[in-house]
Amino acid sequence: MTAKPCKYQDIGKRSQDLFVKNFTLGAVKFNLKSQSQAGSGFIIEAFNEIESGKVMGSGEFKNAFPGTNMNMSSKWFSDNTISTEVTINDKLFPGSRLGLLGKFDPKGGNMAGGVQAEYKNEFMLGVVEASLTGDGKPMLSPSFVFTSDGWLAGMHCYVDPNSRKVDQPQFTAGYETGNYSAFGLLNQRNELMGSLYQKVSSTLETGILVKFPYGKAKETTFQYALNWALDGSHRLQMKINTRGQISAAVSKNFGSGISISLCGHLEGKNIKAGAHKIGMGIEMEL
Repeated sequence: MTAKPCKYQDIGKRSQDLFVKNFTLGAVKFNLKSQSQAGSGFIIEAFNEIESGKVMGSGEFKNAFPGTNMNMSSKWFSDNTISTEVTINDKLFPGSRLGLLGKFDPKGGNMAGGVQAEYKNEFMLGVVEASLTGDGKPMLSPSFVFTSDGWLAGMHCYVDPNSRKVDQPQFTAGYETGNYSAFGLLNQRNELMGSLYQKVSSTLETGILVKFPYGKAKETTFQYALNWALDGSHRLQMKINTRGQISAAVSKNFGSGISISLCGHLEGKNIKAGAHKIGMGIEMEL
């Protein structure tokens, strides 16, 4: 397996997932989703913060229109904001994708919208999004990812058409195969970040994240994570960093699309501080 073009935010996703997935620290999370073969479906999420008791949630409903290459999704958030996206695939030319985006806050009366254009082929994926915020100011967000023989290189930034200012530029480059990946990222804050991923065996995955503030007297952080399939239904995940923070998660797949995970977080350098956390996740797929 060699690297395929992906969206900029998905570069190094296998390593990122090792540090994020199933670690619902300090909260209880519920996820229910369903999708038909035609592409229609829904995703319902609920999130309860254990310490504050605050409850948040969202409901997303997707509709696919067979024979038209058009899809529509609407998402409702618990703060009563509503977003809608309509996309058309491969209509202009093969590999193209055109999307219309809208967001509305009925309570505050705020509205925002945008247009997203995407093109993908065997060697590259480019996305340009033009958005209009509630204050009427336009903003462009281009990103491009190029790949060849397992090598990937990408960039992302924001552009203000009025001032012609480029903001938050990021550059990423690396190499990916079926069992291994290595990426480096440089952002506007002169931070150099690196990630490594290795599939050691069919049951064990490991990952490393390093953050190095280049040219600044700030703390360099190092994180290590593993994902170990104990058997066909049980999985153990762990991560640790140079700050002495240790997290672990255990998940069980009950079959029929139902899985439950339990996680915990320990402040190893200051055990008496009371900043330890626990969490729980429930996922159901119909």
